[in-house]
Amino acid sequence: MIKKISNILLMLLIGFFPGVLFPGNNSITKIGEWGTGNYLDVAVQNHYAYCAAGYAGLDIIDIGNPSLPKKTGNYNTPGLAISVFVMGNYAYVADLLEGLQVIDVSSPTSPVAKGDFDTPGSAEGVYVNGNYAYVANSQGLQLIDVSNPSSPTLAGSIDTGGSAWDVYVSGNYAYIANFEEEVMQIIDIWRHRYAYTGRQRCRQ
Repeated sequence: MIKKISNILLMLLIGFFPGVLFPGNNSITKIGEWGTGNYLDVAVQNHYAYCAAGYAGLDIIDIGNPSLPKKTGNYNTPGLAISVFVMGNYAYVADLLEGLQVIDVSSPTSPVAKGDFDTPGSAEGVYVNGNYAYVANSQGLQLIDVSNPSSPTLAGSIDTGGSAWDVYVSGNYAYIANFEEEVMQIIDIWRHRYAYTGRQRCRQ
């Protein structure tokens, strides 16, 4: 009980007097902002921020001058842009009921649609590694081959037992935030051709 009370007091102290325990915290300041709608996710590459803007699609913000960010482009996706990952000349957008949208952002002022893949259920999170986009959706994890961005194809999928909300890939593993199951799942994506979770396996 004493330990529990001590932890509560510590949280209150941090909340009301952060500078007492963390003096450097006072140096954290906002230097700029941009916003005209509901931003749900952001990815940064070079001096551009790519924002998933819900029903407004994908906004591209020039952050070359952090104190004066400015919008340079927009692509209005057909669904609700909820998550974005940028690699090279392409932005990959999880567009909820409209699946995965691939957008050519080589010209930040004039982004254009390149390709798409209609995932089952709703696409809620995306991570790209090499030639594959890993899409977390309401029916699990979708592994999509994007080596040809204009014509993405399904390489594999696995039922995670609930709604996969987000995904992160490192090495041979995909880490899934499973909303309905309230767990984090680790899936072996060996050679990007197979997906394992426990004894389950899905092959191309």
